[in-house]
Amino acid sequence: ASSPVSSTSHTSPTPLVRLTQPVSPTSPVSVYSTRTEAPKFAPMGMSLRTGAIAIVGMSGKYPDAKNVSEYWQNLVQAKDSVREIPRTRFNVSDYYDPNPTALGKMYCKELGALEGIEYFDPLFFRLSPADAESMDPQHRLFLEEGYKAFEDAGYSPGLLSNIKCGIYLGIMSHEYELLLAQQKALTTNILGTNPAIAAARLAYLLNLKGPAIPIDTACSSSLVATHLACQALKSQEIDMALVGGVSLYLTPESYIGMCSAGMLSPDGRCKTCDASANGFVPGEGVGALVLKRLSDAQADHDQIYGVIIGSGINQDGATNGITAPSIKSQIELKREIYEKYEIDPASISYVEMHGTGTQLGDPIELEALATVFEEKTPRKQYCALGSVKSNIGHTSAAAGMASVHKVLLSMQQKKLVPSLHFKQPNPHFDFAASPFYVNTAVRDWQSEAGVPRRAAVSSFGYSGTNAHLVIEEYIADWQDTYPPAKSPQSPSLFILSAKSEQQLTSYAQEMKEWIQKHGELNLADVAFTLQMGRAALEHRLAILADSQAVLLKRLDSFIHKQASAGLYTAQAMRSQGTGSSRIDAMLFEKESDGQSLLRIWCQEKKLDKIALAWIKGVHVDWKTLYGEQFPHRVSLPTYPFARESYWMPARHAEGVSHPRPLSPDTSTSASVAEPDGLLAFTISYLINILSAVLKISLQRLDPEIGFDEYGLDSLAIHRLQARMEGVFGLIPITTFFQYKCIRDLAYYFLIEHAETIHALFQQRSNGQPLPSQNIVRDARTGEVVACSPQDRASIQQQIQQHIPDQRAQIESLHATLDQPAQEMEEILARLLWVQLQTLGWFTKAHTLTTELKARAGLPAYCHRWLDETIRILAQKKYISYDEQSGRVTNPISIDHERTWQEWERWKAVWLAHLDLSAQAALVEVTLRGLPKILTGQSAATTVLFPKSSRELVEGVYKHNRVTDFFNAILADAVVAYLNEIRKSEGSARLRILEVGAGTGGTSAMIFQKLLPYQEYIQEYCYTD
Repeated sequence: ASSPVSSTSHTSPTPLVRLTQPVSPTSPVSVYSTRTEAPKFAPMGMSLRTGAIAIVGMSGKYPDAKNVSEYWQNLVQAKDSVREIPRTRFNVSDYYDPNPTALGKMYCKELGALEGIEYFDPLFFRLSPADAESMDPQHRLFLEEGYKAFEDAGYSPGLLSNIKCGIYLGIMSHEYELLLAQQKALTTNILGTNPAIAAARLAYLLNLKGPAIPIDTACSSSLVATHLACQALKSQEIDMALVGGVSLYLTPESYIGMCSAGMLSPDGRCKTCDASANGFVPGEGVGALVLKRLSDAQADHDQIYGVIIGSGINQDGATNGITAPSIKSQIELKREIYEKYEIDPASISYVEMHGTGTQLGDPIELEALATVFEEKTPRKQYCALGSVKSNIGHTSAAAGMASVHKVLLSMQQKKLVPSLHFKQPNPHFDFAASPFYVNTAVRDWQSEAGVPRRAAVSSFGYSGTNAHLVIEEYIADWQDTYPPAKSPQSPSLFILSAKSEQQLTSYAQEMKEWIQKHGELNLADVAFTLQMGRAALEHRLAILADSQAVLLKRLDSFIHKQASAGLYTAQAMRSQGTGSSRIDAMLFEKESDGQSLLRIWCQEKKLDKIALAWIKGVHVDWKTLYGEQFPHRVSLPTYPFARESYWMPARHAEGVSHPRPLSPDTSTSASVAEPDGLLAFTISYLINILSAVLKISLQRLDPEIGFDEYGLDSLAIHRLQARMEGVFGLIPITTFFQYKCIRDLAYYFLIEHAETIHALFQQRSNGQPLPSQNIVRDARTGEVVACSPQDRASIQQQIQQHIPDQRAQIESLHATLDQPAQEMEEILARLLWVQLQTLGWFTKAHTLTTELKARAGLPAYCHRWLDETIRILAQKKYISYDEQSGRVTNPISIDHERTWQEWERWKAVWLAHLDLSAQAALVEVTLRGLPKILTGQSAATTVLFPKSSRELVEGVYKHNRVTDFFNAILADAVVAYLNEIRKSEGSARLRILEVGAGTGGTSAMIFQKLLPYQEYIQEYCYTD
């Protein structure tokens, strides 16, 4: 083996600035870093190579493999994933002819096909379904797998934003564009099939600042992309890279062309290095890698799959034909790389060949390898050869990714997997006299102790551009490992989130299965990776656990919708929304006190409080949980994208015109709060138009959600503007940027296009006239006003009409909450009795309440409290009580310690209950503090409001179903009243008084509902 030394051809990279240092907003920094000190690593058998590139994340999808884990299982099982071309591509029988000379036909009918290429989750990527239909599925596949690769690396969108991360994508075909043209699709999108956009989409979504470059060197595209990314990292042009490749075969034309050139195998198999090799069979795939400088990856506690220690590219130049390979160029490329990076070929024990299985290509590749290896070592048949093309076909632009993934997985498992269809060696190469043998079985990948395994990977494009790289196994000797065995008293906080409740459940199921299979994982690493490496989406789950068993049990409880201690879940509102949880989160984040409290919780590891804040939408800086010592990022299940089918738009029939309708059909409009109101009608009308333009179902369009969430970009806005101007006349394009959600846009149309809205409303009402002067536009201000006078009694009746009968909902609340509330009530009564007996009260057979009050020195303001307490205790049969004489008799005795133990058991359940957690926390404190209050040692207000904080009490008045339900009814009544007043007194501005605002739970709900009506409110006052 070689003795690796640092290359002198590159300077050592400057250490990245860490986030734990003060950072200027304009300073170029590594926003994804987590450490300040230099790495304390001493990788065995490997020096820190200057310019070495770490592979820190990967993701891929190949024939018969939805992910790289399934890909590995297929490789180990020597699975042949090549099949006859599925009918979902095209009808093979229309084009197949076994005669190789038949014109316009194809003699190969096999393909390593990807399944489900029509499925995509556009709204996750802020793309509309309309755009998804006209988007090349290669773009969609790379969007999903590229995003997954970042997640696998442990980097969330928040950490990636604004960093110098380049995207280098190998992509060579554009068959979907051909299909769109053939189908004469009704709509086309010039961005949908553009390869430059394919590389740029993730950069746009994640706000990446490195270059986004599509690369087409045919079969070598993705390995060339990897080399270019490595060079940019070494030169400090970028700090991170996403490289990838993607290929699909959708039309018969490409097969016909390759068959006419004699490239394909008539029997549809890649028989690499075999005497019967007769061409390749196409395959489909998509793969991605995340790359960083090795020094940065170590400092940032990244997982490292392997290290690229040398790479290069060159061109064949003039050969026997433009597609013919050059043995000279291949020799020169390998020799240059090995000399430049001081790599001894004797240290390379596996080569993943380009290996297309052609009569010309395989012997040239073998001879070039042997020539360079034999210049440095006399060893024979020590280095294994293989080609994954024998398993899945030749995936063209994705071939380099498929090869690198195979090598990385083999290093990870320390196994070599078989190359298929090798029976008789190619007669044009003498394997026995060479350093090589073709590996045909699963075997241990042998290596000397402490010496990293090395593999070479080659890709040769039929355009003549060649790529070669060497990957070294990463062996880390962690000297600063985060404590692997945390005590049971120090649980970790595990978080998951998704766009929908169903996806969150699926995510939890995947995580549960993964953890069951990977018992060796350090839970602190798992928690850290989920916190730092995943986006915080609307539907959220947080779990406290101090062991794998507890984590699995609570994941199972969530999956089966069972309450559990240490399990928290809620829906956080999206940024444009005005839901109560979102407003609370915004206030929490903006208030300095809220931020200080959050920092204290993180420093003191108040994980339950952090969990409750996070699930409601509060942003948490997770690094503050860990101080100066961080866990490591690990590979975990990635986001479960929705599987929604999107294919070509509807075919445009020749000669058929498609006039733009005056207005969409609103008979099936999405439900709105006020079906007969003008605002509700306008919102419904806009939802219908947006649904038609973006092809999003009515039910999925939320008036409060920002347009960008639905993929309403500048191109879609032009389509929307054109459709709406057919109804409303001229609409400035800036309107759709100024008003950022449907509700805001509705107010614009109510003011600026009142007459048209009025006419549309009348049309919707089948000609029924609206109330007299329902809308009048002020000539001076342009404001919409109402001016139909009505008396107050009529207004009250109108308000009542807007508030539906809620008895069914109230009964539902009773059915859900009565039992747990009664259970809590029973235990609280016992605790109250225990605390009073702790003071020595009611310990005798007879007690006069007047004497007790005097003897205990009970303040006068507590007398009424004691009277009520005695009534409750008598009702619960702890005492007998004669109201006329004020005599308490027959007190029963209960075990104090066991009562508190029972409370502790139930408390964990109630604290995890959305509707009872606040009450449980409050009574815990007040009952424990009761003896000191009654003896004058502490004021009741001090116990209820420690350090003047309302935290203990405010949860009782908001964020549970009972209070939110009644607060919403009251808020709706206020809005209804305001609207009725506007109808009768259009110019009036209201002054509103709220009596008894307390902790602000009701106020917050009303403020939310009144946001659209601010201009009609002069003042809002409240008393406490």
